[in-house]
Amino acid sequence: MRKVLSLVFGLAVALVGLPVVTSPAEAAPNQITMWNHTGTQTGTQYWQPSLPSISNYVSPVNYAEGNAYLKLEILSKPSDLNVMPAICFWRHTETTKFKYETCAGGSKYAFTQAGTYYFQLNPLDDLWKKNGVFDWSEAPDLGRIMLRKVDGRKELLMERRCGAACYKDGDLYDHVPIRFSSQLIVVAKGKSLDPPTGWRADCPKAWSSKCNGDGTAPPPAPSPSPTTTPTTAPPSTTSPSTTAPSVSTTQPAPPTPTVFTVTPNGTSLDLVHRIPNAGRYQVTYQKAGQKRDWLTITSDEEQTITGLDPNTQYTVRVRGLVGGVWQDWLEVKATTGSGSGSGGGSGSGGSTGGSTGGTTSGGDVTSVPATRTLPSLSLDPGSTSIEASYFNRNAGRYQLRYRPVGTTAWEWTGTTTATTQNLTGLSRGTTYDVRVRALINGTWQKWQKATATTS
Repeated sequence: MRKVLSLVFGLAVALVGLPVVTSPAEAAPNQITMWNHTGTQTGTQYWQPSLPSISNYVSPVNYAEGNAYLKLEILSKPSDLNVMPAICFWRHTETTKFKYETCAGGSKYAFTQAGTYYFQLNPLDDLWKKNGVFDWSEAPDLGRIMLRKVDGRKELLMERRCGAACYKDGDLYDHVPIRFSSQLIVVAKGKSLDPPTGWRADCPKAWSSKCNGDGTAPPPAPSPSPTTTPTTAPPSTTSPSTTAPSVSTTQPAPPTPTVFTVTPNGTSLDLVHRIPNAGRYQVTYQKAGQKRDWLTITSDEEQTITGLDPNTQYTVRVRGLVGGVWQDWLEVKATTGSGSGSGGGSGSGGSTGGSTGGTTSGGDVTSVPATRTLPSLSLDPGSTSIEASYFNRNAGRYQLRYRPVGTTAWEWTGTTTATTQNLTGLSRGTTYDVRVRALINGTWQKWQKATATTS
C-alpha cells in the first residue's frame, strides 16, 4: 500500500511540472484601424469616433511605436480658410478628467479645399503629451479629430466647449460646417502598411508598393448631364420610296439659366442667385482697398447685404455647391446709393451680363424680394448697462453675445425670441463689442456687430 501511495504521489508531482497544452490563440494583426467614420465639424459639436477594443497598445503587439497613417477626405468645405486636423486621445474617467492627453497636428497637415489627403503621423508614443505623460500600455477611452485654423492663434473651429482654444473672430460660420470622412490606421512596430483597397490609387508610393499616388486626390467632378441625340428611323423594308426617312423631333430640354442679380437699394445690395442643381450658396463682397467679407452659407436664393457705405462700388461674388463640389465664382460690380432709393450696377456672371434699371444681372431675371439675413442692431448704453435692440422679420430666434473690446472671452445670453435685452453689471467707461445673429429657416446666420461705451 505504501508503494502504491508513493507511486501516485510521484506521478502527481511529475504532472505538475509538465507544460499546459492549450489551443493556439489567434495571431494579432500587423495593423489596426483606429476609426473609419464620416462626420461633420460644426461650431458646437466635437467629432468623436469609437475606438477599437484593445486594452494594451504596447503588448503583446507594439502598436504604440509603429507608424500611423491618416486618410482625410474633405467632402464639403464652405471657404478657402487654411485649416489643419488635430488628432487627440485621452484617458477620461471620473478620476482622470482629461488629465492624460496626447495629440498629433501641425501646419504640415494643412489644406484649404475639398479633396482627399493622406498624412503619415508620428508613432503614437512620439506624439505630443500633456505634462509629458501618456502610457499606451493602458488604452485611451476617448479619441477626437478636430479642425483648427493654421494662421494666427490656431484656434479650433468651434465657439464653445473648448475654453481658450475656441475660435475668437465673428466669422466662424463662414468656415463651418465642414463634412469629412476620416480613416486612421496604426501599424505594429517593424511592420509595413498594407493599404486598404480604397487607398491604393492615391496613397504615397513611399508608404507601400501597393500605393500608386502622391498623397492627394481632387474632389470628384460632377457628372455631366446626359443629352438626347436625334435618331433616324430605320429604312423601310418595302419597295423604295422617294419619301425621306423620318427624323425624331425630340430635342433635349434647354438648360436652366444661371441667374445672378445685384440690385442696389440705398446702402444695401439685394442679391438673387440661382445656379442649376446648387444646394447651397456662398457670397463674398468687398470694396476697393478693403478685405473681403463673407456671408453665411445658405440654401436661400435671395439675400441682402446691409450696412454698406453710400455711393460706393462693391465687387460681389457667388458660387454654388453642386454635387458636393463648389463651382467657379460668378462676379458682379454694383454701386450703392446715397442712403435711400437705388444706385447703379454693372458687371457679369453666368450666361449673360449687364445692367438694367440699377440691376446687375447674370442671366434671365425675375425680381424677387430678397431675404435679409442680418438683423438690425442698435445699442443704448448707460453707466453700467447697455440695452440692445434688434429685429429681423424672417427670424425665429436670436442669440446675443458681448465682451469688452480687446478681450477674448464672450458672455452669452442664450437663445431667445425677445428682440430687446438689457446687458447689466458692466464696467463704467468701457467699450463693449456686442453681436447678435438670427435663426432663419433652421440656419444660424452671420453675426451683426456693433459697439457701445458705457458712461
